[in-house]
Amino acid sequence: MRGILNNQMRQLALIILCLSVFGGCTPRGPKTPAEPIGEYVFPVRNGDVEVIILQANFAYRHELYSSIDSYRQGSSPVYTNTGTWYYKGNTLGFSEWVEFINYLQPIKRTEPPEPVAKIDCGWVAPTRHADAILLFSESANYLFLRVKDRHEGARILTEATK
Repeated sequence: MRGILNNQMRQLALIILCLSVFGGCTPRGPKTPAEPIGEYVFPVRNGDVEVIILQANFAYRHELYSSIDSYRQGSSPVYTNTGTWYYKGNTLGFSEWVEFINYLQPIKRTEPPEPVAKIDCGWVAPTRHADAILLFSESANYLFLRVKDRHEGARILTEATK
């Protein structure tokens, strides 16, 4: 199943790329500050789960869990960071970012985590086939899928790692 999700993530990244190249435009960004709000998950290849929670007051919470079970149960994360986020066009930016995972090679933890002044990513609006996506690196398939709640997030992550 891990291969299936990786293929799905690659397909989503390819669709995004095709839309931007052949459609003559990049994916649209949020129309309002409320549109990107929510919880986004990324399954790290080593079994960790990286989570970004965007709040309506432009605060974010960035967490790293050691497993899907610890994420599902709401256990204490291995690492936690908070900061503020903003949007401009189709880009979301994060200030006070701490790199838990190297976004160019998202396969394992950055030990120790490295503070970064800020980082930007693309935001892809939801479609009828998929919820919103935070796209940090297309080439590395480093993209976060928005989930409705921890139950759905754990289900998606579990399917991805089978």
